[in-house]
Amino acid sequence: MERKVFGPSSRAAPGGRTTSPPNKASSAGSSTSSKGRSRSPSVGSEDAGRSASGRYGGSGRSGSGKAGEGDKEKKKTDIDGSRSNKGDARKTKAAEPKVSSEGTTFWALPKLKEVSAEEQGELLIRKLRECTTTHNFREAEGQLSEKEGKRQTLVELMEAASDRKCPLWTDEAAMVSMVDMIGTNLFRTLTKRERTPTDMLDAEDDDPAFDPAWPHLELAYELLVRVVSSKEVELAFLTRFITQSFVLKLLELFDSDDPREREILKLLINRIYAKFQPMRSNLRRAIQNTLLLATTENVVQNGLPELLEMLGQYIKGFQMPLKEEHQEVLTKVLLPLQKVEWLGAFHSQLLDCIKKFTEKEPGLAHEVVASLLRVWPFRMASKQVLFLSEIDDMLGIMPVADLQRLQPMLARRLASCLSNVNSDVSEKALNMWKSEKFLKMIFANCRDQLPIIISELYNNATQHWHPSVHTRTLEVLKMLMERDAELFDASSAKHRKSCEEQERQEALRGQRWAQLKAMHDNKKNTRQPDRLPTRKSDSSHATAVAVAACTPGAGSSMELQRARTDPDLKSPASSAKRISRVTSAKLPVVKGLALERDRYGLAVSWARQAEAQITVELQALIVDGRGRIVDAVHAHNPTVAGNALVHRADDQLSLQNMHKNRSGTTWVTLSKLPESAAALAFVLCTRGGRLPDLDVCELHMVEEFRDQEIAHFVLESPSGSAAVVAILRRGADRSWTLIRANECSKAGRHFMDILEPTLGKVIREAIPTLPKRQKAMVSISGMAQGSVACLPLPTASKLLFVGLSWDLSPSASGDDLGLSTALVYLDRQGQSLGTVAPNNAVTLGGQHGGKGLLGEGILVDFGAAPQEAAQIFVVGFLAASSAGGMDLIQKPHCCVVDPLGSELLRYRAVLTHESEQGSEQGSERGLIAGRFFRYEESSIGNDSSRWGFQALGILCIGESWEESLPELQEVFRKPVDVFQHLPPEISEVGTPRVVSL
Repeated sequence: MERKVFGPSSRAAPGGRTTSPPNKASSAGSSTSSKGRSRSPSVGSEDAGRSASGRYGGSGRSGSGKAGEGDKEKKKTDIDGSRSNKGDARKTKAAEPKVSSEGTTFWALPKLKEVSAEEQGELLIRKLRECTTTHNFREAEGQLSEKEGKRQTLVELMEAASDRKCPLWTDEAAMVSMVDMIGTNLFRTLTKRERTPTDMLDAEDDDPAFDPAWPHLELAYELLVRVVSSKEVELAFLTRFITQSFVLKLLELFDSDDPREREILKLLINRIYAKFQPMRSNLRRAIQNTLLLATTENVVQNGLPELLEMLGQYIKGFQMPLKEEHQEVLTKVLLPLQKVEWLGAFHSQLLDCIKKFTEKEPGLAHEVVASLLRVWPFRMASKQVLFLSEIDDMLGIMPVADLQRLQPMLARRLASCLSNVNSDVSEKALNMWKSEKFLKMIFANCRDQLPIIISELYNNATQHWHPSVHTRTLEVLKMLMERDAELFDASSAKHRKSCEEQERQEALRGQRWAQLKAMHDNKKNTRQPDRLPTRKSDSSHATAVAVAACTPGAGSSMELQRARTDPDLKSPASSAKRISRVTSAKLPVVKGLALERDRYGLAVSWARQAEAQITVELQALIVDGRGRIVDAVHAHNPTVAGNALVHRADDQLSLQNMHKNRSGTTWVTLSKLPESAAALAFVLCTRGGRLPDLDVCELHMVEEFRDQEIAHFVLESPSGSAAVVAILRRGADRSWTLIRANECSKAGRHFMDILEPTLGKVIREAIPTLPKRQKAMVSISGMAQGSVACLPLPTASKLLFVGLSWDLSPSASGDDLGLSTALVYLDRQGQSLGTVAPNNAVTLGGQHGGKGLLGEGILVDFGAAPQEAAQIFVVGFLAASSAGGMDLIQKPHCCVVDPLGSELLRYRAVLTHESEQGSEQGSERGLIAGRFFRYEESSIGNDSSRWGFQALGILCIGESWEESLPELQEVFRKPVDVFQHLPPEISEVGTPRVVSL
């Protein structure tokens, strides 16, 4: 099967065209003009000889005169592998007819040698432009004369390039035409065979796919090689035409199926690398990107062996000691290639590159072996053999200190390979012990791990199926015994003891299974038929069941109450009817209180000693179906999810059974919650003390109005400073159920501190579809302007990544267009403490990651931030050289990522292009994306190390943080709640109509 793959350019370069069958009139005209032209007999005979001897379809060329000699000389040094290809030897082809180019446009043009030196430049340009015509070589019988004429013209151009006086070396127009012609012929749509990673490893699939257009492609390549290698042309002149984009398109042609093309490309790129020194770093980076594509996307590529061979030559030129960027080529580009399925197709070239790195820096051998052990191919024997060979090479280079760090994992891997059921893997592992150097190294540095290896050798000697493995195992055992008899005897004794213990465990396991089987058979024989219920439960019994369902656990005290203002509950009959509906037979199944209305309020009340100064905060969390906390309401973030959750600190419930000390009310509108919400979790947190210091603490829940209580329960056996008290769970039918949770945490004063195991346990129980190993995590992605998200304590997450990314508007242009990201630190008086920026990368506990095209990031250690720092602003400014304002930037978004790569929060700013200073639209040059602020000590229980992030998205006029410092100070002086907008107040108690939140 074949498929078309777009190469460097699927369109012809400027001036290029594809031919159609020649026009008869034009052919006749050109023929007449050629006959009327005055030529010497020698020239005519030479041209006729070239036309008669020209051959279409092969890479070889023959002719009389100098052209023929040049072709013969080319045949000797030609890199065309098809002349000696076995496939061609097996195929018999009929002799192709000789084709003449007479009657074509190429025939009408005189030779370069026939005109004067002054006319050669113009004629050369005409010939180059004619050669931009491309032909369809898949039609073997079509346009034979034109194809042969172009081939002869390319031969003539290549001969002209060997002349020191060729106009090509000085004439700019000729060089432009030459580059245009080569680009038109080479940069084409590649036709590739559909090959899987398994096909790449198939040894029988060695028949290459040759490009039928090779007769013209080869000459175009050779002309480019001569131009690049020529000493007559000045480098400054040539650099104007052989540009970086041109060379990058050449690199993309390595994906061709034709091995001849890849081989000449390798020669050409090496010549360019040697001659064009400013392009070297970009060339290496482009090769690395191609290699990364094979790793990240597992794309089957043809040119990897050639690219790795070229990269190996470039590694030789790296100076000692190796730079960090050069070491990253090994760790981030070459080592990940070991994960590719079709590693065998390019392993020798990859190993050569790795060896050159380790020869220059032996300490890198540790990284290589560690990477091999980390990505070990347990299910692919051929790759295991390659990995063992690579480990054998690296162990001879690795320093002793590094080997001792790897010895436990290395010994276990070697032991498992010794007893591998695949004989190739086992034999390769056994053959490693033939090396005296390997033996000395193992006995000197891995003596503690030898019992594991000797135990596997004993298993091989008694259990392996292959005779050669069995024989070789006995030889290795004998060799180890002769080398250190005492160590061998001790290891053998451990092996025997391990075998005896294993036999004892197997016997015990058999006994237990026999006992279980006997118990099962006995129960099966004595089982009684189940009795069916004969009567229904009465209403009082149903009520008791409903209360029990809402109060899981012995001694729990949850009471169901209904508001006295509800007209349906004034009479005993209506009350019994109402309770009967709520506590139906389905309640024991859902194990909770079904919620039938749309809006509910929750509040906390508590009793404490007079001298105690303990306060309690109720936090509400939105949990999605994947167990992630996607938003949270707390003291600093009063509203989320489009006012689906709203916390009002001054809103008190009108309930008589509440204690004197009360929190504000958190109102929940179920219909406004996002579709992804699977549960709501409610967490109690204390400040100024712990939960056991309270006399009593209760959670109250009202329905629609402040005085219509439907449930309340007491926190039992409190411990620590935080507890999960309730869960609202969404069922499969989209209904909601209240479930009590009495889960206290031993440590932590905030929901961010009790994610695991406290919150995770409750969430996994509330959402049964979650895996048992699912961890509770925070991923707040729907932040609005003014929203606040709390960060984990610096002791829990030492480093956080703060990133600012953006898109460019369609009207944006320029390579340096983008935002320069910085963190600006302000103290408690609003004075600047410094900044982390590209020009000041490492300071104040932050490290800038460098400039980026569509984003920049900073690693921040909040624990290392100055103690006097009160707020840290995330800002971005347009480059001074870019024209325009922030209207060139679209969709800016700020994110914070934890050390494990999980995104804690994301805020997408909505730019309004308005400034408080009254400037015109488009004059803003900077963006205040958000700010980190340190919590006040009174709000977090004497723990001032917690930080929070507030989303801002405010435009500013300054072009740098110094110019925008007054605007930052103005925002600094505004409290957090200034940027937050609460919905209208809820309705009064007893009002029938409820104002929507």
